Amino acid sequence: MAQMDKFQINELGESMIIKNIRSFLKSHLTFFIAVICLCFVSMISLYYGYFRFLESRITTEMYGRQNTVFSVEFDSPVRFSELSAKISESSKKTTGKANAVFLLLNDEQKIISFERGQNLIVSFGRNFTKDSEIVLSSSTKLKTGADIGESIKLLGRNFKIVGTRNEFCDYNEIPFSSIQEDDEIVSVYFQFAGIPSERQAEKISDYLTEQFGEFSANVTAPKKSSDISGFVNSQKLITALIILIISIINLIYICRYMLDKRKYGSAIMRICGCTKNRLTSSLLAEFLIYITFALLAAFCAFKCIVLPLAFENYIYGIWNYIIPPLVCFLLLAITFLITAAVYAKTSPVRLKREGRES
Repeated sequence: MAQMDKFQINELGESMIIKNIRSFLKSHLTFFIAVICLCFVSMISLYYGYFRFLESRITTEMYGRQNTVFSVEFDSPVRFSELSAKISESSKKTTGKANAVFLLLNDEQKIISFERGQNLIVSFGRNFTKDSEIVLSSSTKLKTGADIGESIKLLGRNFKIVGTRNEFCDYNEIPFSSIQEDDEIVSVYFQFAGIPSERQAEKISDYLTEQFGEFSANVTAPKKSSDISGFVNSQKLITALIILIISIINLIYICRYMLDKRKYGSAIMRICGCTKNRLTSSLLAEFLIYITFALLAAFCAFKCIVLPLAFENYIYGIWNYIIPPLVCFLLLAITFLITAAVYAKTSPVRLKREGRES
């Protein structure tokens, strides 16, 4: 047996993954089903916790905007050349200093632009890097049929589409530097870092009215919400993080437990001449097959059942579905490699004895 030739050893290693799975199913069918179910539930929980975290972050952002934005709306569109100096001065001198200023341009499609380049969430593609580029809203994409890589004519000129955004936001976005003097502005919004006090809000409103009053502007201060959205949102965030941590710990535990169940078989393979690297790679491949199967099932269940029921107000991009399994695979791979390294240093005889005891 010790003199087994290389061909036999390689053949053993190449087919070991299938043999392990077949043997495992015969002797541990109940355990296999339990592992798949646990992985499935953990993956669902991982997705749920991550999407709750995203929802919490978006809700916090929207809650902050609702309570920190002063709007200056004009009775009729005003040319940008008449407003640019006042916008720049107002963003610097308003009490509390605005951390974002964005303009709504006069166009059939809703077009918005940030003075300091802050971009809204991009679901597909990327943010713009040139004046001739645009991030398209999903509603405009549906109306025009335009998509990433194509050009679209807005404001009387062509823009190259480099990204699209979810239905969560109905605005197209262009670089502030691309706005021309003849472009017409419908509204100007000043967003602040924190919710202003009533006294601060009154001062800011008076200042903006003085600055833009000549254009028949209507200045609206943010209405402080009386609900407990901020508190509830923080509770959701904590809950999401707890779910994420528990799901990851559970998956790591499953990984360790499955490796412990392999001690006896691993010892036999080592005694028969299987190298440490081949043993490690076959065990890793086998475990990834189980996890991938559970992940695909969990993804389908989450996408088709959980998401429409629990997250009907939010539509996410493809990367939001990819990040959780990537993090999961990374953590499990680290756990596996650490455990495998410990096994590699352990003598086959000891592994065999520990495997029998487990």
